[in-house]
Amino acid sequence: MSSSFPSLPQELLIQIMICLDSHSILHMALSCRSFHEAFRESKRIRYIYELGMNSLQDAGSGKPTDELLGLLRDRQKAWATLEWKSVLQIPPTHDRFEKSAGILAGLHVDGIRVVYLPSSTQRVRTIHHSIHDMPFFNHFAIDANQDLIILVEIVPLSNKRRIGLHCRTISTNEAHPNASSGGILEIEIRKEAYAVALFSMKVWLADNVVASCGAWNGKFILLLWNWTTGLLLFNSCEDVLPCPSLDIELQFDFLRQDAFLLAEAWSGQIFIYRFSPTTPGIPVHVASFGLPPTAPLADASYTRVISGQFQPRPTPGMPFMHLPESRVHTFFINYLHIAYLLFVRSSTFLRYVDATGVSEAQDVPWEVWGERESRFMEVDTEGGRNINGSDAINAHGSRVIHGFPDRTTIEVLDFSSTQARLASPVCTRYGSDNPTIVPRKEVFTQDVVTRLPYWAVSRAMEGEPDAYMIDEERIIVFDRSDTSDIRVYSL
Repeated sequence: MSSSFPSLPQELLIQIMICLDSHSILHMALSCRSFHEAFRESKRIRYIYELGMNSLQDAGSGKPTDELLGLLRDRQKAWATLEWKSVLQIPPTHDRFEKSAGILAGLHVDGIRVVYLPSSTQRVRTIHHSIHDMPFFNHFAIDANQDLIILVEIVPLSNKRRIGLHCRTISTNEAHPNASSGGILEIEIRKEAYAVALFSMKVWLADNVVASCGAWNGKFILLLWNWTTGLLLFNSCEDVLPCPSLDIELQFDFLRQDAFLLAEAWSGQIFIYRFSPTTPGIPVHVASFGLPPTAPLADASYTRVISGQFQPRPTPGMPFMHLPESRVHTFFINYLHIAYLLFVRSSTFLRYVDATGVSEAQDVPWEVWGERESRFMEVDTEGGRNINGSDAINAHGSRVIHGFPDRTTIEVLDFSSTQARLASPVCTRYGSDNPTIVPRKEVFTQDVVTRLPYWAVSRAMEGEPDAYMIDEERIIVFDRSDTSDIRVYSL
């Protein structure tokens, strides 16, 4: 007796297909006529498929599938053409902002300035919070989806420093209700080698974990806290972080709330770590990724990591959210005063974080991963503009925005898996069959070839902006040349 899987009722085929990811849905739809008909006729399957191909997931808005599919396609078209619906100018400011889920927060002359950006459900509004109770305020990070701002204070004491992390709400500047210990996490750094030079620390957020780190006098410090329980998960002043070298500056970035990376310039490596977000312990070194091999005396002199915030929960009011593993990490690297950009998806690193049955850190040379799982580009710094790796580049999810040396044009790179038929004529696709080839010059041992697929679209901008930000539905431009204007372009 023979049986045919495609002969199943279409309703059952649809139920099977909606349990698959986008690539599996596509392969199934191309395998036979029955599967293709189910794929073509079910809007629910189309919605799931197109979400995945855009590196997105449903945010649980409860809207009908027809409406969600229309919103998704409208949003995709807007990003493929950079056709914005509105432009709003925010009063001039010299603040340096952090962004998160529709909010800008910046250090103002008398405290923290918070700007709620316009959306389909709210108008722009601004509030100010005083931080006069923190005379030694140093740095901050925000997570708008948790109404959370964490402010770092470093208090100088005799032969030591007291580090305090104040966990407050963005909306009221009061102690966050989910924080422990009255909203304040504290630790004293007593080792003289660290404390004497400890004047500045940066802070990062990933859900319920906060990281604070910096490097002074050749010493690297990393502190990991669970801000909801108050547990100090790791303190590199007391415990040794497994790594070939920690006596130089390292660049930190979260992969998710239980994993992070450290990028090291001179050795040309990216170190990947796994840790528990609930139990104190030494992070586990799971992999070391090599960068393109360099010629003698051509080691990297500087590196910086830029990525969008890790966001495991949807922004209120938004129908979609980026898949956390689709985040793109951008590495800005200098070799012999020549600047390069390296783009890598989180999923490449997380594959080693989630690997089982491996007892030692894996050595992953560039030849193993670089060509297929990254894009490596030389930065154009002609025209008197030297991109510094912070203001001129910004990221959100799978998208990266950057400016050009003429300061009149922007470009958005999208590293999602979007299919060609949904793209715009002005959006250029660079597939694995269209590699980026960086000449070796005097820097590398051979030409650097990379093939990670992406889309690129550019557009001329008014004024001469010198800094950019991007989120799911906006491009934010800072023009500090004369008026310090902030312009918000809503797509």
